[in-house]
Amino acid sequence: NFLMEGSNALFNQMWALQSRQKTMEKMRFMARNGQHTGGKPALGYKVEDGKLVICPEEAEIVQRIFKEYASGKSYAAIIAGLNRDGLKTKRGNSFGSNSLHDLLHNEKYIGTLVYGQSPYREDGTRNTHSKDGENVIRIENAIPAIIDPELFHVVQERMKQNRKQQGGRPPVVRDYPLKGKVFCADCKSAMTISTSKGDYHYYRCTGKKRLHNCDAAPINADYLEQRV
Repeated sequence: NFLMEGSNALFNQMWALQSRQKTMEKMRFMARNGQHTGGKPALGYKVEDGKLVICPEEAEIVQRIFKEYASGKSYAAIIAGLNRDGLKTKRGNSFGSNSLHDLLHNEKYIGTLVYGQSPYREDGTRNTHSKDGENVIRIENAIPAIIDPELFHVVQERMKQNRKQQGGRPPVVRDYPLKGKVFCADCKSAMTISTSKGDYHYYRCTGKKRLHNCDAAPINADYLEQRV
């Protein structure tokens, strides 16, 4: 009985591995042929007959974001304008720093299809925090472009410059005993740490910082910690 159970488990595992390998090969075949490989398409696109085509209404939002960032606007200013006009992400959420960052990095908007950049874990899920440089499929002009390559290049250069400037900031050595333990009374978002000129420290609402959907004022860190 033990031998039979062990053999069945082994064959089941082999079948699962083969099925996953066939599925991954099918996805890579679709990517090489410029087909949509599943999931929700990026803002500005919709799926027709298995391929990505431009959604005009959403494409206008994408073009607006790229042009405003290239003109010198900050994330905060762009997000505030988008949310003020009631514009949403592909999933119907308010724009935030993360969604804006991912959008501005997306090579689909210049017509380049990239597949396999995030490698798979052993359980078949994607590791989005790691990059796979060996098995990446990259096909230029595979999908209709929304952004001009020159504008895309200007945006990438500005983002690189901003990263260099942010990377030069001195490390913060102060302890924050309430970090991860306090939440905004207005929108219930977590409070994050922020530092202003003069080395003043605050607990600031992430809803206000990232989504700009809250008007709660930041709280002085020393004051809040002493009160608690």
